[in-house]
Amino acid sequence: MARFRSHRHLPQIMHRVRFAQELPQDLRTIMARRRFKPIQAESSLAKSFSERRTPHPTVQDQLPTELRAELTTSTSLYQTPCASPPSLAVETPVQDDIVVLIPKPAGEAGRPNAGGYSLEIKLKELGWRTAEIESLQKHIKSLCNVHLDTAKPYSEQDAELKQVVINKVKLAFPILEAYVNTWPVTEMMKSVLKAARDKLKREKVQKAASVNLLGNASHLGPSGSSARRVLPLRAVRSSSTTLSDDSSVAI
Repeated sequence: MARFRSHRHLPQIMHRVRFAQELPQDLRTIMARRRFKPIQAESSLAKSFSERRTPHPTVQDQLPTELRAELTTSTSLYQTPCASPPSLAVETPVQDDIVVLIPKPAGEAGRPNAGGYSLEIKLKELGWRTAEIESLQKHIKSLCNVHLDTAKPYSEQDAELKQVVINKVKLAFPILEAYVNTWPVTEMMKSVLKAARDKLKREKVQKAASVNLLGNASHLGPSGSSARRVLPLRAVRSSSTTLSDDSSVAI
């Protein structure tokens, strides 16, 4: 008995296969090759290709002269670049990087009753504390004793040496960069040098007064006479005053 062949003997995938007629492929859907074998300029293929190239007349060349002129005019109008719209001025925020320096007050420091001002009071108004002012004063005094001639006023000092003192003070107190020409340093240098010169003058007067007193003692007789040499009034007043170390300068 012949065995019955049914569709069960076919593969299970056959009923899902759909066959369709193959359509001709459109050449426009074929992507051009991106890599081509370079053609040598001296090869026969390149020569034959260049010989077969013939210029084809354009549509514009086949038109009559009048239409060709009108077409050229209309084409030139379209090719004329249009005026670009005016650019809108956009206001950009400007960063305020300008640092306003603290100006020097009017008048002379150390003379508040003569049209000037007190440097200590002015610095306190600007936020300085008493300890900071004293530290600044001591630092300037030590630098003046090292670099400057304390027997001369500020105006007679060497400009380069004065700048050396100012630069060293600014390194120790960077806040002084906020002042115009670092006027607190220059004004305090003037007061320190003035106090140093006043101290030298007092020392000279005191020395002269002591020499005068020794001379009077040598002129006394052996009987202890009370003959005394009259001292100048200025020398007597100077000798009666006690000199300190001038640790505090009137500013």
